[in-house]
Amino acid sequence: MSAVKMFLMITAVATLSAISTSATSHEHSPQIPSQFQGRWSENCEDDESTSNLVIEPSYIYYYESSGPIRAVVKQGEFEVALISELSGEGEVWLSFTKFRLTGGNANLIDVTDDEQHFVRYRCRS
Repeated sequence: MSAVKMFLMITAVATLSAISTSATSHEHSPQIPSQFQGRWSENCEDDESTSNLVIEPSYIYYYESSGPIRAVVKQGEFEVALISELSGEGEVWLSFTKFRLTGGNANLIDVTDDEQHFVRYRCRS
Protein backbone atom coordinates (compact mmCIF):
# COMPACT_ATOMS: atom_id res chain seq x y z
CA MET A 1 0.00 0.00 0.00
CA SER A 2 1.40 3.38 -0.94
CA ALA A 3 2.13 5.97 1.73
CA VAL A 4 -0.39 8.35 0.16
CA LYS A 5 -3.13 5.71 0.13
CA MET A 6 -2.41 4.81 3.77
CA PHE A 7 -2.44 8.49 4.79
CA LEU A 8 -5.79 9.01 3.07
CA MET A 9 -7.27 5.94 4.76
CA ILE A 10 -6.03 7.02 8.20
CA THR A 11 -7.33 10.56 7.65
CA ALA A 12 -10.74 9.27 6.55
CA VAL A 13 -11.11 6.89 9.49
CA ALA A 14 -9.91 9.52 11.97
CA THR A 15 -12.36 12.06 10.53
CA LEU A 16 -15.24 9.58 10.79
CA SER A 17 -14.23 8.83 14.36
CA ALA A 18 -14.11 12.55 15.23
CA ILE A 19 -17.52 13.16 13.66
CA SER A 20 -18.97 10.20 15.53
CA THR A 21 -17.46 11.43 18.80
CA SER A 22 -18.64 15.03 18.39
CA ALA A 23 -22.16 13.88 17.51
CA THR A 24 -22.62 12.37 20.96
CA SER A 25 -22.28 13.85 24.41
CA HIS A 26 -20.11 11.03 25.77
CA GLU A 27 -16.60 9.77 25.07
CA HIS A 28 -16.49 7.52 21.99
CA SER A 29 -14.83 4.19 22.69
CA PRO A 30 -14.41 2.14 19.51
CA GLN A 31 -15.01 -1.58 19.92
CA ILE A 32 -13.49 -4.31 17.77
CA PRO A 33 -16.19 -6.81 16.71
CA SER A 34 -16.10 -9.97 18.82
CA GLN A 35 -15.26 -12.31 15.92
CA PHE A 36 -11.86 -10.55 15.59
CA GLN A 37 -11.03 -10.70 19.29
CA GLY A 38 -8.71 -13.29 20.76
CA ARG A 39 -5.15 -14.54 20.56
CA TRP A 40 -3.69 -15.02 17.07
CA SER A 41 -0.32 -16.30 15.88
CA GLU A 42 1.54 -17.95 13.03
CA ASN A 43 2.62 -20.56 15.61
CA CYS A 44 0.28 -20.84 18.62
CA GLU A 45 2.68 -23.20 20.44
CA ASP A 46 5.42 -20.55 20.64
CA ASP A 47 4.65 -17.96 23.35
CA GLU A 48 7.65 -15.89 22.18
CA SER A 49 6.73 -15.83 18.48
CA THR A 50 7.05 -12.41 16.87
CA SER A 51 3.75 -13.12 15.09
CA ASN A 52 1.77 -13.23 18.36
CA LEU A 53 -1.18 -10.83 18.43
CA VAL A 54 -3.90 -10.31 21.04
CA ILE A 55 -7.00 -8.33 20.15
CA GLU A 56 -9.30 -7.16 22.95
CA PRO A 57 -12.49 -5.10 22.55
CA SER A 58 -10.60 -1.77 22.56
CA TYR A 59 -6.90 -2.69 22.84
CA ILE A 60 -4.36 -4.51 20.65
CA TYR A 61 -1.09 -6.23 21.64
CA TYR A 62 1.65 -7.03 19.13
CA TYR A 63 5.00 -8.69 19.94
CA GLU A 64 6.82 -5.47 20.89
CA SER A 65 4.08 -2.83 20.87
CA SER A 66 0.55 -2.33 22.11
CA GLY A 67 -2.07 0.32 22.52
CA PRO A 68 -5.68 1.43 22.52
CA ILE A 69 -7.85 1.31 19.42
CA ARG A 70 -8.77 4.83 18.31
CA ALA A 71 -11.06 3.98 15.34
CA VAL A 72 -12.79 0.90 13.94
CA VAL A 73 -14.41 0.60 10.54
CA LYS A 74 -16.18 -2.67 9.80
CA GLN A 75 -16.85 -3.77 6.22
CA GLY A 76 -19.26 -6.67 6.29
CA GLU A 77 -18.83 -9.48 8.77
CA PHE A 78 -15.31 -10.54 7.82
CA GLU A 79 -13.27 -7.36 7.34
CA VAL A 80 -12.24 -4.58 9.71
CA ALA A 81 -9.87 -1.60 9.56
CA LEU A 82 -8.29 -0.26 12.75
CA ILE A 83 -6.39 2.80 13.77
CA SER A 84 -4.51 2.17 16.98
CA GLU A 85 -2.20 4.34 19.07
CA LEU A 86 0.72 2.00 19.59
CA SER A 87 3.67 2.39 21.91
CA GLY A 88 6.86 0.42 22.22
CA GLU A 89 10.54 0.95 22.86
CA GLY A 90 9.91 4.50 24.07
CA GLU A 91 7.99 5.59 20.95
CA VAL A 92 4.27 6.31 20.31
CA TRP A 93 2.67 6.31 16.84
CA LEU A 94 -0.62 5.84 15.01
CA SER A 95 -0.97 2.59 13.11
CA PHE A 96 -3.45 1.61 10.40
CA THR A 97 -4.20 -2.11 10.01
CA LYS A 98 -6.79 -3.98 7.96
CA PHE A 99 -7.77 -7.55 8.85
CA ARG A 100 -9.89 -10.19 7.08
CA LEU A 101 -11.27 -13.37 8.63
CA THR A 102 -11.36 -16.66 6.68
CA GLY A 103 -11.71 -20.35 7.43
CA GLY A 104 -14.80 -20.04 9.61
CA ASN A 105 -13.17 -17.23 11.63
CA ALA A 106 -10.13 -19.43 12.36
CA ASN A 107 -7.68 -17.42 10.22
CA LEU A 108 -6.90 -13.72 10.60
CA ILE A 109 -5.23 -12.26 7.54
CA ASP A 110 -3.48 -8.91 7.69
CA VAL A 111 -4.46 -7.35 4.35
CA THR A 112 -3.12 -3.85 5.07
CA ASP A 113 -0.65 -4.21 2.20
CA ASP A 114 -2.50 -5.03 -1.03
CA GLU A 115 0.51 -6.97 -2.32
CA GLN A 116 1.54 -8.98 0.74
CA HIS A 117 -0.80 -10.73 3.18
CA PHE A 118 0.15 -12.24 6.53
CA VAL A 119 -1.90 -15.10 8.01
CA ARG A 120 -2.32 -15.77 11.74
CA TYR A 121 -4.35 -18.60 13.26
CA ARG A 122 -6.75 -18.41 16.19
CA CYS A 123 -5.06 -19.77 19.30
CA ARG A 124 -6.59 -21.22 22.41
CA SER A 125 -6.08 -18.73 25.21
